[in-house]
Amino acid sequence: MSFTEELLHHKKVADTQYVFSLYSDVNLFLEYKLDKSFITDGNTRLYYMILEQMIEKKNYQVIDSVNVEVYMGQQSDKLQKLFERAGGWSTIAESMNLIEANNIDVYYKEVMRYEALRKLNMYGYDIQSEWAAYNKLSYEELAATVEDKIGKIFAEGTTEEKVLDFKHDIRGMIKKADEGLTRGLPVYSRMLNATVNGMALGNITMVAGASGSGKTNFSLNQALTAMIENEEKLLVMCNEEDLGKWQQDMLTWHINNIQEGDFIKSRFHQGDFSADEHKSLDAAVEWMEEKLEDGLIQFVNFNTFSMDKSIRLMRRYIIQENVRYFIIDTLKLDNDLGSSLGDNSWLQLQQNMVKLYNVVKPSAHNCHVWVTYQLTKTQRTRFLDQTSLGMSKNVADVVSTLILIRNVLESEKGNDGLLIKKKRDREAKPLLKKEAEYMIAFIDKNRRGSTENQLVFKVDKGRNTMKDIGFTKVAQDY
Repeated sequence: MSFTEELLHHKKVADTQYVFSLYSDVNLFLEYKLDKSFITDGNTRLYYMILEQMIEKKNYQVIDSVNVEVYMGQQSDKLQKLFERAGGWSTIAESMNLIEANNIDVYYKEVMRYEALRKLNMYGYDIQSEWAAYNKLSYEELAATVEDKIGKIFAEGTTEEKVLDFKHDIRGMIKKADEGLTRGLPVYSRMLNATVNGMALGNITMVAGASGSGKTNFSLNQALTAMIENEEKLLVMCNEEDLGKWQQDMLTWHINNIQEGDFIKSRFHQGDFSADEHKSLDAAVEWMEEKLEDGLIQFVNFNTFSMDKSIRLMRRYIIQENVRYFIIDTLKLDNDLGSSLGDNSWLQLQQNMVKLYNVVKPSAHNCHVWVTYQLTKTQRTRFLDQTSLGMSKNVADVVSTLILIRNVLESEKGNDGLLIKKKRDREAKPLLKKEAEYMIAFIDKNRRGSTENQLVFKVDKGRNTMKDIGFTKVAQDY
């Protein structure tokens, strides 16, 4: 048996153990689902696809011989013949008797591991000569090892730090600044952009706020719209809201900001659009189809989140598609299968941010990541800064811009409320109306600008509008 044949044999065993474990419990399929392309063996993939269709298309809650027989009786003659040729229900029953479903986590990881090893071998990567070492690695360890080796190949000869005279190319630096080469991609708000000086490559922007404060809304209004306006490629990596929700938000934004119409996004949950609403939605869709070239804005909704998975995806899009801007909504603890959480979970977040910055920084891939982060539910202070991040405050160590947001309180509105100063005003005035909704942004860390003032926006989260009001100063809580 050749090495390739031996590898395929191990992969077939892993596929079989994984797939037939899923037949014992529908919930296991929902928790441990893989794309069918991971299943190499033809017959085993057939059984997986049948299971997938029964659960996802037909909503079967129990998979047994009777239900499988009923389902297969509704299928084409060709599929029925393939099923019988593979052994039919007998193969399922016999395999289930030989496999311990409680080991599903192990089987799941083995499928991914052997599929990675199989593809590495297929593409000519030499794993055979060091098989004893490679065969001991988990899927995550294997990914890290291979990425590290490939990274060293392309970085060879470029990693030695250079000691330069302090005056080195100082006129060139001035020339680049004068030509705008160091200018960050502008965010949508002029007031915010004047404060943070855009989204510069090689940097991370973090937007933090409590649950429901509008982090995603803020990101859409400031970052996503800026990417579309400037026709910059962007990959949105999301783990809370799906593509449909972001599309709805973007259409709502266009109707209320570009068309200057009046459309509330909750209408998507109600349906039965009026003629005027259809007209506005059609115009927004036409704008998106015209403005967004295929592949300009791409979106992925993670089933489970891990920073390693995000970084692998980023590297792929940086190298293959020259993407330089990314959004991660929302930064969380790794919750993919196999991740271990404990009392030091805050340390994992900190380490993950360091991993992310090592990809983003100018000496690496020189890209920009806009990341949202949720404050703890116990956060109750009016003044927000890095300490508001709690035990996880060190996650902000590597970010260049830290923006913390909250809703303006009722007591901060009216004549006795916050004093607002617009750009050309000499004095600050109480400008916030009781009946309106406002958001306040605290710039706690800003390597490319100042942090002395807080920014106030008039917002309507139902209509996705956000308008600059002015600057204020919130007293610190002691």
